[in-house]
Amino acid sequence: MTRSLATATLAAAVGLALAASVQAQTDKSGKPMTKEQKMTMERMVKNNLEKCYGVAARGKNDCAEGAHSCVGQSTRDRDPESFVLVPKGDCQKLAGGKTSTAENYRGGGKPLAYLEAIRRDYPIALHGVALSLGAAEGIDERHLRRLGQLAERIDAALVSEHLAWTASGGTHFPDLLPLPLTEEALDVVCRNVEMTQQFLGRQLLLENPSSYLRFRHSTITEWEFMAAVAARTGCGILCDVNNIYVSACNHGFDAIAYLRALPA
Repeated sequence: MTRSLATATLAAAVGLALAASVQAQTDKSGKPMTKEQKMTMERMVKNNLEKCYGVAARGKNDCAEGAHSCVGQSTRDRDPESFVLVPKGDCQKLAGGKTSTAENYRGGGKPLAYLEAIRRDYPIALHGVALSLGAAEGIDERHLRRLGQLAERIDAALVSEHLAWTASGGTHFPDLLPLPLTEEALDVVCRNVEMTQQFLGRQLLLENPSSYLRFRHSTITEWEFMAAVAARTGCGILCDVNNIYVSACNHGFDAIAYLRALPA
């Protein structure tokens, strides 16, 4: 048998098997599938797709046109007639996320629609990367206002940010930059944290950074700095153990001593 004939025979066999499989399918009630249902099933099998059902909210089946879990107009959760076909695993991935980077969702659109869909089933923690709490010029009020609107919109369970600076003079940098650990820097961070908490009307969690350099004129250890900010502002600490390990390797301090020094 030639290669082309073998390929054609295999394709025909697969097509017949697929057709037979679809032909034998019935719906959940045990009734034979309609022509439309059979076509849907064939498409799912052929392209490795799955049905993703909507979740009712405020009288509508989800909220945004085109989003994987936002389909149809049913007021019932996961209406069997209200779904879209998506690559297998997409719905599970959508449901699994619980911590979100705040800056990814401020612009609205589909990303925010996904976040709201997840929020209906899970509490969400917003984790910021661009608030620039270490900036001497203060917090960008426009950024803070948009963060507050997002936190209120999804009723965020927690809001956190890094001990770092990421902006200066209106320029934003794509990295979490270290700051000198001095009394002056401590005053700046505390002032910015207090402003953020007052504006948001909630406690902020401060995450310890991973750092790759230290300033020679630093006078405070990082763990003492973190503890001091928490004591003076009432903020919480989001302890990133991996960041402690990275910084300990880079700077030669004892990671266990760092952990023990943080407030309980």
